[in-house]
Amino acid sequence: MMISSKTMLGLLAAGWLAEALASTHGDIDAGVAAYNAGDSEAALTSYAAAEADLGERPEIHFDKGLALLAKDDKEGARKAFEHGTESEFSAVHASAEYELGNLELDAEAFDAAIERYTKCLKLRPDHANAKWNLELALLKKKQKEEEEEKKKKEDERRRTKRRRTKRRRTKRRRTKRRRTRRRRTKRRRTRRRRTKRRRTSRRRTSRRRTSRRASSRSRSRSRSTAPTSTRRSSSSTPRTSFSSGARRAGRCRWRRTGEMGGRRRFLSGLAALGALGLLARTVHAADRVTVAVELDRSSTQVGEAVELTIQVERVGEGRGIPDPVLPDFAALGITIAGEPSTFRGFTSMNINGVSQSRITQTYSYTLIPGKPGKFSLPVHVMNGAVKINAIRTPVLEVTGTATATAPPIAGGSGDPTEAQGDIFLWSRLDKPRVYVGEQLIYALEVYERLPFPNIQLRALPGFPDFWSVELQDGEMRTESVAGVPYRVHPGLRRALFPQRAGTLTISAPEVGVGMRRRVGGRATTVEVLPLPSEGRPAGFSANNVGVYTIAAKVDRAKVKQGEPFTLTLTITGTGNIRVIDPGAWPELDGMRRYDPKLETRQNVGAPVGGAQIYEFLVIPERAGSLQVPPHSFSFFDPAAARYQTVSTQAIEITVTGDANAPAPSEAKTDTPAPGKAATVRDDGLLAPLITPDALPRVAVESSWLTPRRFTTGMIAAPVALGVGGLARLLWRRIGPDERSRASAARALRQRGLVAQAERGVASGEGFYNALSQLLQALAVERAGSEGQGLPRRALLELLARKGVSADDLRRLGELLDRSDAARFGAASEAASDRKAALDDALTLVSRSSLAKSEAA
Repeated sequence: MMISSKTMLGLLAAGWLAEALASTHGDIDAGVAAYNAGDSEAALTSYAAAEADLGERPEIHFDKGLALLAKDDKEGARKAFEHGTESEFSAVHASAEYELGNLELDAEAFDAAIERYTKCLKLRPDHANAKWNLELALLKKKQKEEEEEKKKKEDERRRTKRRRTKRRRTKRRRTKRRRTRRRRTKRRRTRRRRTKRRRTSRRRTSRRRTSRRASSRSRSRSRSTAPTSTRRSSSSTPRTSFSSGARRAGRCRWRRTGEMGGRRRFLSGLAALGALGLLARTVHAADRVTVAVELDRSSTQVGEAVELTIQVERVGEGRGIPDPVLPDFAALGITIAGEPSTFRGFTSMNINGVSQSRITQTYSYTLIPGKPGKFSLPVHVMNGAVKINAIRTPVLEVTGTATATAPPIAGGSGDPTEAQGDIFLWSRLDKPRVYVGEQLIYALEVYERLPFPNIQLRALPGFPDFWSVELQDGEMRTESVAGVPYRVHPGLRRALFPQRAGTLTISAPEVGVGMRRRVGGRATTVEVLPLPSEGRPAGFSANNVGVYTIAAKVDRAKVKQGEPFTLTLTITGTGNIRVIDPGAWPELDGMRRYDPKLETRQNVGAPVGGAQIYEFLVIPERAGSLQVPPHSFSFFDPAAARYQTVSTQAIEITVTGDANAPAPSEAKTDTPAPGKAATVRDDGLLAPLITPDALPRVAVESSWLTPRRFTTGMIAAPVALGVGGLARLLWRRIGPDERSRASAARALRQRGLVAQAERGVASGEGFYNALSQLLQALAVERAGSEGQGLPRRALLELLARKGVSADDLRRLGELLDRSDAARFGAASEAASDRKAALDDALTLVSRSSLAKSEAA
């Protein structure tokens, strides 16, 4: 019987109301008819009359919301749909959540829309439109966040640009003011020099004039005062002439001496300029590198830190700074704590037109001596092939007793029995011997006799072979060690779950006391036993170690045919609750079950435990008395050293018949089968199927390759090649998209795991760990987003639904079980066995149905 689209639209508005009232109503039928006819006002009037007769019902509010939405009254529709979510019927509740999600999506309230669609899918997992709109809301939310992030970066870039522009302007103004001040200072100095030269020249000119006048007066006086007889005497004339000549000769000698002094000064200036130029060329030719080393103190005690400061300076045109070459601190028994802190300074100068720079690089090292003695700390740098030693070599004097490397202590050794100075660290384990996966409590404590301020944990203990869960710290207490009272401070506490068998080591911690002192602890060892093979259940997961109980319940035991109910299965106990494997779920006869919703509740106390809650949506497909069979869960009890199995009780479900319930189906899919078409309405219902037999068919008799198609292909082939080349060029220029980068990253990670497994074939070190990660990643990638976080059996079932062959699934399961057995057990294998396992895994990766994508 074919159902018309008009009837389906009526079911959209009032179908659930009929289910709620178990009978039809005249006003509701009238409202449905008016809504189908497009008369929203008449529909609202009829719904109001039905509400006056039947009272307020969430189903009537939902129909009113559809009518208000047709009138574009979104606020009224929102309130009506909010009342619709109060319905006891999951179909009405889910549709109301879906319509509210659409309203939130139109308002761009993406978080609220995602929440509404999620609630709808929890109630009706087969709601195809809700799934589509949920993906659309997630996509739009991501686009909005990316746009906001892009806008934020653009605003920050603009602010940074404005700040840089402002700094440049300020720098130009300051440079301009400095240049102006320099010019003014230079002009003042020039004026002073000129004034000084003029004054000096005037003084010299005045002295010369005064000297000439005095000489002229002297000559005139001698002529006028000489007697006449003397003038006539021949013996007096030579004496007079000799006197005048002597004066003239002396004057000439003075002039010659002044000329020689000026020449000497001139030549001296030329020599100085030449030497300065030679010095400039020398500085230009080779930079000057110096090294300075300094200790903040010259004496210390064993275990107390000192600061070593090294300063390397380069003056010249070079830009690089050579790294300092340190002494062999390991041979001296000195430890460098952490990475050095560095600081670089730069200045530029101009000497006689030659630009030079001064670069200073400062290194600060924290040194912790481990033995007493007097140690010289020579430091040098290599400037090319030239070795440059430090100006001064510091000497460090260390007193005290050498700290010997203490052997690791066995776990579970209890409290310390010997006093170890004023402060020491103590690590304790509650058990000396455990099984793989068994819970172990680790505690680190600080024992101090004196109140030390600022005690910091500088190096955490390492847990490389453990699953670690952080616990709350304990309380401070007072304890006596060999008669010496100590205050005990809690450091850290962890719950550890060993992941492999053997003697495992927890590395030593270290604390810092103040700014200089370092105090180290001791490493701790624990013996880890493999899980016994005797009594091990088939398909046992090595993660199920602890003590657990299991319980199952349903939210109601009496339902109608086609009406869903919730089955809740809870596993509670102590152990690594996050990684337990519940095993394969039993088949439900006459009922359809969907994938569970998983919730983990883990406590933070010691011992660690909690609960794993699995919620299933179950729909009975036939009437009668149906049964939810018991589910068994196996675990290894480390206290009793044996395997145990717990089971739930069977649950009886009474299902009443319903003529309108859908027929039982063997498989529920979200998409129609190939060759069938379906029209999805807003309520998630499917229109009648159109079978291939109802479609018209025309037999093709003529040949496919016509002359026209041949000509078109000959023309299109070169064009396609050109477009492909252009696309390849654009691909190289622009680069791969996000999907290609993700695919390349997955391929790179896969190659790395294969290489790690190949390296471990001979020794077995890390081989099965890499093999397990490789196969797990391959399975999750093939399953898609639905496979994230699923247990192994659920993942294998999902892969089977995705089209993976049974043979490939069997090989995958065997390899994963083999990896678990090798990682968590004590079994040993030969290199040839590991090589065969690797070849089998590579076959799955490259040539199997697992390697094909879902789209393929």
